Amino acid sequence: MSTRSRLTWQNEALQLIVNEWREDRLAKLLTAACTGSGKTYVGVTASDIMLADGNVSIVVVMAPTVNIKLGWQEQFEAFNIRVCSEAKNQWLRRRRDDGGNMIENYGAIVVTYAQLASEPELFEEMAKRHPMLLIGDEIHHADDNEDYGEAVERVADAAKYTLALSGTPFNTRGGSLAMCDSEDDVDDDGNAIRRAKPTFSFSYQHALAIDPVVGRPVCRKVEFTTVIGKGEVEYRSLANDETFKRVTDLAKQNKTDRLLHLLDAEGDFMCECARTALKALATFRKEGDRRAAMLACAIDKKHGRHLAELLQALCDSNPEWQHFRIQEIYNDTEAAHQRIKQLAGDRTDIVVSVRMISEGIDVHRFRVGWYATNTLTEMFFRQFVGRFVRWDEMLGFSQYAVVIVPAHVVLMKYARDIERMVIAAEIDEMEAGDDGGGTNSPKNEVVSKTSIATGMRMIAHGNDYTEVDVARGEIVKQRLKPEVAAEMSPTLAAAIARVFLTEEVVPTGIEETPFKVKKDEPSDRDRNKLLVNSIVRHMKNSGVEHETDDLLFSRINRQANDAVGVRYVDDMTPPEVWQRRHVWLKQHYKMLLGQYDFDDVSA
Repeated sequence: MSTRSRLTWQNEALQLIVNEWREDRLAKLLTAACTGSGKTYVGVTASDIMLADGNVSIVVVMAPTVNIKLGWQEQFEAFNIRVCSEAKNQWLRRRRDDGGNMIENYGAIVVTYAQLASEPELFEEMAKRHPMLLIGDEIHHADDNEDYGEAVERVADAAKYTLALSGTPFNTRGGSLAMCDSEDDVDDDGNAIRRAKPTFSFSYQHALAIDPVVGRPVCRKVEFTTVIGKGEVEYRSLANDETFKRVTDLAKQNKTDRLLHLLDAEGDFMCECARTALKALATFRKEGDRRAAMLACAIDKKHGRHLAELLQALCDSNPEWQHFRIQEIYNDTEAAHQRIKQLAGDRTDIVVSVRMISEGIDVHRFRVGWYATNTLTEMFFRQFVGRFVRWDEMLGFSQYAVVIVPAHVVLMKYARDIERMVIAAEIDEMEAGDDGGGTNSPKNEVVSKTSIATGMRMIAHGNDYTEVDVARGEIVKQRLKPEVAAEMSPTLAAAIARVFLTEEVVPTGIEETPFKVKKDEPSDRDRNKLLVNSIVRHMKNSGVEHETDDLLFSRINRQANDAVGVRYVDDMTPPEVWQRRHVWLKQHYKMLLGQYDFDDVSA
């Protein structure tokens, strides 16, 4: 079991969760903890405890995205729990049909909600054969009245224990969440809804307090800069050729206004938003955070391309911003998931994406956000803001982040709800509305569109700096060496030394190597495949003409399986099987080359 220090809230949540399970109180457990506070660590630690106690044989985690799956995999590996994040349903089905062990020797299997929902009977059977802990991460993706929710409930009924996790434990339709107890309530518009009842809660407001275990807040503060503007779109009706206008004026606080009218990347409003975001990023750099980065969320890929072009044009026109490097990442970007993973440690300055970098993405150096999408749901807004609240150990005690938001009445309410937790002050209530986005009617065509920015304001701002902040600034500005720290106060010297040793300072004026996707080392399965290819190629070159390539591949693979005592291999096959198979194939290949006797191969 890991000995890593836990946050106070994590200790309390784990004690409650494990006690419930050990006392066989099998109520639906929901831990509702704010984004960035460490929910995954709680889930993996609870899994570690139950596996060590022998209460379960397998932990199955459901995640909404591939990136979140990979995050769980890394956490399990940190606890030395054997984990499989590539278990395809066809491989599970084959093991089920053979009547054998469906989990091999894994302690955890991580899947997406979509994978489980496509064949819930597979995971239901797994739970019946092997005592299971079922964890639903970001459980708000599973409405119990929808396909995901029905599938999750089916598997949850067969599992020995369940644990739901979410930073936003509700859904926009107001229905119940799978694996969660709920209660009747009424939303701000008077609609009847169902609200999840957490077993344990840890809010953003709690996360801003000092945690006695680590001596710092769990999350950092976020402040909002709202840009006020006015947009006008002229349409021509394709039915009668008449023209009409639609105006969005954010200064008039109309919750039915459509943001789409203002989000044209060629308009003045978006240009002002982009300048505001770039200024914020430059400010963080001046304060000494050379790693600070910005994330912009676009409507779609085409819109993202236009935003990237706008940002690039602004950077080219300002010497202070010319060195900022912009990267677009979308679903079809080559090696997109690997690229997102590497953002935490590379030196990309600005990232433009759509929805790929939302929940579950842990990039501590994101300190500037630009909300440039027309999505007006509270869940998406909170998940986006959650990208910027993660505490960065390399920064000072009073670290904060900035999010630039169009001053739409609905988004302003969400921002004020969050800000209320930050400043604990009275702010006027504002009504929330439905999603004001949408697309243009196919019955009309756009004739022209314009937008202007009419002002902005800061909802909150923090200006306190600690000695660590000063240390970072001095390192960047003066290139201090470690021995200089000896002349400073002990606290400042320690800060200087820590930052100097943990952060690589790149001199200005030196062009850095552009990003290249790193090639991973070949897996055991890949090495097996390469050897089989070599054997088949050698046999064909040696005159084996009576078999096709496919038949040769099949025969060699079958012989290798027989040699190591398995019926089939796939990505769930344990590594030691692949390794033994590799040894046999290598010896077999050498025998064909005349370097081994057959007796050597058999041995």
